[in-house]
Amino acid sequence: MTQAGITPPATVRLLCDYAEPQLSNPSTKLFEPGCGDGNFLVEILDRRLQKIQHHSATVLQNDVLLTVANLYGIDIRPIAIAETRHRLQLLATNFVTRYSQPDYRFTPLLEQILAQNFIAADLLRDNSKITFPFWQKVRNFEFCMTPTIFPKEKKG
Repeated sequence: MTQAGITPPATVRLLCDYAEPQLSNPSTKLFEPGCGDGNFLVEILDRRLQKIQHHSATVLQNDVLLTVANLYGIDIRPIAIAETRHRLQLLATNFVTRYSQPDYRFTPLLEQILAQNFIAADLLRDNSKITFPFWQKVRNFEFCMTPTIFPKEKKG
């Protein structure tokens, strides 16, 4: 990216260190309101993946999907969201392939989660139209999604 507001990797790591140990908890939901090309989200996902226990290949892959499903991001620039999705997908897939061959259902489900959780929109102008899903695992490689409306600012 050629944006002037990109946070250097060393600064990203330092700021993430301040938010530990909660930041690395794979089950904690996290929303990045101006995610850019995903520098913070990539660091956070990397930290969370390191916390996943390496059981069977199926359990590992489902845990990775749930970990990604707990991350959310928005940016006004569609190209930045595309880059964020790509970087997170690469990180999650590389992590899984270190331990096993991904199940044929892994990549399509990962892509669906990334498409739903990382959106290009104007947070200030479009907040009444923004929805994010709440993901729940039904059984292996089967997740249900409940839409959650982004909370509108209360006037008063």
